Amino acid sequence: MSRTAIAFVVSPLWTPLAAGLFFGVAVLTDAAQIHADDVRLIASAVVISALLAYFGMFALGYPAFRYLRARGMTSVWRAMGVGFVAGAVMWALVAFWLGLLKYGGVTPALYQSYNEVSLPAELLGLIIGATFWLIARPDRAL
Repeated sequence: MSRTAIAFVVSPLWTPLAAGLFFGVAVLTDAAQIHADDVRLIASAVVISALLAYFGMFALGYPAFRYLRARGMTSVWRAMGVGFVAGAVMWALVAFWLGLLKYGGVTPALYQSYNEVSLPAELLGLIIGATFWLIARPDRAL
C-alpha cells in the first residue's frame, strides 16, 4: 500500500477521535449515572463522524490532492489550507442538514450556531490536512 493510500485512510481518523472525546466528556461526566443510551450516543457520534470525515476526504481532499500534486504545489501549508477549507465546507453541510432536520429550513438561529462552532471543525480539518501531508509526503518522489 502506498503512503498516499495510507494517508487517505489514517488522517480522517482524527474526526471520530475528537467526536468520541467530546461526547465522552460531555455525556459521561458523572460515572455513577452512565446509561446504555449514553454509550450508544457516543458510539453513534463516532460512527457518523467517521463516515462524514471519509466522505469529506474523498469528495474534497482527493480532488484537491490530485490538482495540487499535478501542479507541484505540495507544501504542508497548502495541505493545511485545503484541510481548513474542507473542514469549513463539511461543517456547513452538516449545519445545513441539521437545520433542515431540526428547524425545517435554514433560519437565522442556524447561521448563528454555525458561526459559533465552525472553528473547531475548521481546525480539525487543518490537523487532518497536516497529518495527511506528514504521512503521504507528496513533496518527495514516489
